[in-house]
Amino acid sequence: MATSTQRSGLFRFYIKLTDRFLSEHILSEELTARRGRMGVMGALLGFILGSVMLATLFWQTKQFSQPMLVLSAFIALLPVSLLLSRHMRSCAPLCIATVLAMLAILSLAGYSYGGGYSSTLHWFPLVPVAATFMVGRRFGLVTSLLTLACALAIYWLELNGVTSDYRMTSSELLDIAPYVTVAAILFATLLSEAYEWANDESRRVIKTEREQRSAAEQALDTQKEQSLVTLEAIADGVISTDEQDRITYINPIAAYLTGWPVERAMGRSLSEVFMIFDEYTHEPQGNFLDNCLKEGANKPIGHHILLSYDGREIIIEHHISIIRGHENAVRGLVVVFHDVTVERELTTQLRYQATHDPLSDLLNRHEFEHQLQQLVSQPIDKQHHVLCTIDINQFKVINDTCGHNAGDELIRQFADLIRDDALERDITGRLGGDEFGILIIGTNTEDAVARIKKLRERISDFHFNWEDKSFSISVAIGVVEIDGNTDYLADLMNDADAARQAAKEKGRNRIHVYQPDDHELMRRRGEMRWAAYLNGAIADNRFLLTRQTILPLQEHEKGQHYEILLRCLDESGKISSAGDFLNAAERYNLISEIDRWVVRHLVTWFESTPTAMEATHTVSINLSARSIIDSRFTQDLREMMLRMPGLAKKVCFEITETAAIANFNQAKSFIVAMRALGCSFALDDFGKGMSSLSYLKQLPVDYLKIDGDFVRDLLSDPIDRAMVEHINQIAHMIGMKTIAEYAENHEIIQVLREIGVDYAQGYGIDRPHPIHNEDLARQEAVVDNVE
Repeated sequence: MATSTQRSGLFRFYIKLTDRFLSEHILSEELTARRGRMGVMGALLGFILGSVMLATLFWQTKQFSQPMLVLSAFIALLPVSLLLSRHMRSCAPLCIATVLAMLAILSLAGYSYGGGYSSTLHWFPLVPVAATFMVGRRFGLVTSLLTLACALAIYWLELNGVTSDYRMTSSELLDIAPYVTVAAILFATLLSEAYEWANDESRRVIKTEREQRSAAEQALDTQKEQSLVTLEAIADGVISTDEQDRITYINPIAAYLTGWPVERAMGRSLSEVFMIFDEYTHEPQGNFLDNCLKEGANKPIGHHILLSYDGREIIIEHHISIIRGHENAVRGLVVVFHDVTVERELTTQLRYQATHDPLSDLLNRHEFEHQLQQLVSQPIDKQHHVLCTIDINQFKVINDTCGHNAGDELIRQFADLIRDDALERDITGRLGGDEFGILIIGTNTEDAVARIKKLRERISDFHFNWEDKSFSISVAIGVVEIDGNTDYLADLMNDADAARQAAKEKGRNRIHVYQPDDHELMRRRGEMRWAAYLNGAIADNRFLLTRQTILPLQEHEKGQHYEILLRCLDESGKISSAGDFLNAAERYNLISEIDRWVVRHLVTWFESTPTAMEATHTVSINLSARSIIDSRFTQDLREMMLRMPGLAKKVCFEITETAAIANFNQAKSFIVAMRALGCSFALDDFGKGMSSLSYLKQLPVDYLKIDGDFVRDLLSDPIDRAMVEHINQIAHMIGMKTIAEYAENHEIIQVLREIGVDYAQGYGIDRPHPIHNEDLARQEAVVDNVE
């Protein structure tokens, strides 16, 4: 037997030699490659052995007999089989041909030249052994049967005297015996080595396969162990079933959530253990799982209520996936779910907090308007709705008098009144501060007003008590009908706000119903739009400064005397006069910012154009009542006056007679503070309130501006002329100069000069024009619009 090193070298030679005669298809599989190599080895050995036997017999007999011819044919079959095996997809034909050729060679040679049946029988066992090695056990068994049949046939031939013409003598057999013996030993040895090599290769392959199988099984076991540990450790519940809807696995979390012990849940129907209901309708969802199995489709994440075995109701989020096997067949399903009860409660709480006012527990403005928008977006047939906005009168008085805690308590109690009066279908909300809203669903205006009147009576009977104080509550209520003509939420809210403001101005506990042709509400809506626009106009500098000359009638002045007039570029690009937007600015507390803008830009213009300041004798600037009582405005104005030396002496501030009388002490303090800087003052629109004459001596003003209503008809109305003369005389007696407004023609100017009025202002003298050149183009539009 060869050593392992020798075997290794011989084995490589064996592989290299035999693979030359085999196709790639045979070599692609390990088992067929081993059998093919055995078949090639057997064919080569058979060819060598048969050729040696044939040459030996021919050398001894010196003749070529019929058995030798047949023997030559079978020997030639072997190389032909080897050549054809390069193109075969199976090694079986090569192996079968080799075994049959060897069987024929042994039978013919042994019987014909080897001494008959007894000598031939010694060689026959080699054939089935070789067949077993090369092809397999089954073919080895068949070959054994064939060998036995051949032996019996030879024996029968010998009994019946059917023998060959030539049979070797004992001496001849002894002569070739060494060659035959060497050939037999060589055949047996090489075949044994080939078997050993094949056996080693098989053991190696089997060992490798076993190691790979063992590693795969170990990896599978490890993976299974990890999967089980993971499934039992995760926070989600996991349940798997077979195709019969029977539970095959349930992890501890799933067992806890369903309330079923693991051992009791195994093998039960999934619908029995995993009982879920619709979160909102509470309808059973058992068919949901059955349909999932029948349809063979995954179900997306859903939210349901899980009813556990111990009666708990748990809100879950779950997902169902189908388990598929061979040929995509449904093998069961996996349900993954987890408890979202706490998250849902937090979400519900957050959603409630996001949509409700924390103080009143009513809807907040955002949610109220959202639901109102949904209602407006729906088509309206015969059913109408009504929007009511309610404002608590004098709420600020209670809040300031008793503190914010009292104000908060009043809001809570007032919200209870609204909530108790509202129907279940109505929508109530707090829109901000002391403003509330009620959306009355499915009601016309008449019925809604009747309900609102009852609410008003309840509010009138209500008294708010705080500590030792008691307050009666009054409200202002605006009502707007929502019909098919309502398109925009903003317009609807503006209409309701305008109606509520109109109700507030009528007095306590008033209700105002909005009508499309209500001129007062249309004016208020216009003011609201202006208020929204003015904020941006201030920030973006969309105002324009113009000037109008004030002409001295009695004495000549060195320098220009003019009034600064304000204009604004509106949304459409049109230039609007101050009368269009000042009421809105005063109502919505924007007038002080506009006054600041005017003074600041005038001072900036003077700084950039020193010649304009030098040419100015007096420049008049209008101030609102709110500005003169604002201490912050006074401080800002003082700082702007001190930015340029000598500026204050050229500035004259105009305040209306009404503003001065209504805020007399504050107006007087403001005038004194500004006069200390050198500023002068004019009392504008004088004559509208003659009751102010008693205060005139106490106000340190420099000019009286006679109201234009008296000047316009001065030529035709003697009373107006008498009023102008009277005011002029009083002013001169006090030491003030007079300025007449609305001097629209030369005749009026001449009469004013005769009366003794000091200055005149109007279109008869000058039209407003820009204060600097860059406004020339805009000023043309200003003049056209003012006309």
